[in-house]
Amino acid sequence: MKQILSLIVFLLPVMLLASEASDKSEAKTQEQVFELPISKMPHDYFKYEVAFFKEVQTDCEFAMLEGGRLDKKEDKSGIYYEFSADDEPLKPCNGKKKKRQVYYEFKQILPGISPIRIVTPQGVQAEIRVFELSKTLESKKERKNR
Repeated sequence: MKQILSLIVFLLPVMLLASEASDKSEAKTQEQVFELPISKMPHDYFKYEVAFFKEVQTDCEFAMLEGGRLDKKEDKSGIYYEFSADDEPLKPCNGKKKKRQVYYEFKQILPGISPIRIVTPQGVQAEIRVFELSKTLESKKERKNR
């Protein structure tokens, strides 16, 4: 009985610290859900690109944030995507700082399955850009010089 009691006494603080750490990591992320428009067109008629941005104070007119990564994951409620990146600008700038939407250089085409769930770090927003097929280009035939 004493062994069980001492085991509980030693394990309880470790379990509490682990649960606090998981609560903190969950609080640092946010889930964004996008409902795609319903269309009668075939699914390959549209392309869905996800882009990520953050509102920051910057002195660049055309600033971008470097890197980015999107991991496809699955839980009991289905498939979702998790974005992670550093907040390092591509180039240093000089000038008056303004609050701007600064995009990450990373973008990715996603399958057109609705809803799209994306988990991002706190403060990072995602947007879905919809591209419609307007025309198909074919390559020109090469001419041989005679």
